[in-house]
Amino acid sequence: MTTRPPRRPGSRRPGPAAVPLAFAGVLLCALAGCASDDGADDEVAGVATATADASGDDETAAHTAALTDLYQRYWDARVAVENSGELDPAGFDGILAPDVTEQELTRVRSFADAGLHREGEPLVADVTVTVDGDTARLESCVSERDWPVVHGDEVLPDVVPEELRAPHPHALTATLTQGAWLIDGSLPMEEATISCS
Repeated sequence: MTTRPPRRPGSRRPGPAAVPLAFAGVLLCALAGCASDDGADDEVAGVATATADASGDDETAAHTAALTDLYQRYWDARVAVENSGELDPAGFDGILAPDVTEQELTRVRSFADAGLHREGEPLVADVTVTVDGDTARLESCVSERDWPVVHGDEVLPDVVPEELRAPHPHALTATLTQGAWLIDGSLPMEEATISCS
C-alpha cells in the first residue's frame, strides 16, 4: 500500500458572476450526474491506496493494481472532458463501457451547451478496490472544492453544492471483459461502503 501527496490544482480566477436561472437546473443535473454519473500526465490526487477483499494472492494483486490504474485514468479523462468541454468519446476508450461513455458525454454536453466548463481538478483520496471474481467496486473520497464551474472566464462561486465540495463517497463498478477491466456503472453515495470526513 502506497500513498501519494494530494495534487492541488493551479490558481483559478476568482470573481463574482451571476448564474442565470436557466443554468441552475443544468448545473445541478450535470454536477450530480443526472444521466449517470485537463488530465495531463500528472496523477490524480490521492489515487494512492487499494485494498482487496480476497486472499491477497498474485492474481488479486494484479487485478487490484489494474483497477487502481483504471480509476486514476477515469479521473484523468473525466477532468479533461469537463475542463475542456470537448466531447470526444475516445478519451474514455479502454476506461468506460460504451453505454457509460455515452452517459458521461450526455451529462457533459448539457453542461457545455450552457457555456460552462470546469477548472482545476477534484481531490481524490482513500481509493479502495474490492475484487469479487469478474466484478469490482472502486470507491474513494472526493472533494470538488478546487474544481469549480466556470462561465467564460468567470468562476461561478458556490455553484458546486456543499455536499460535493466536502469530501464525499464516490463509487463505481467494473467488470472484467475479455481480459480487461471496464467501468460499467456508478453507485449512489449512500451505497458506498467507504466513509469520508
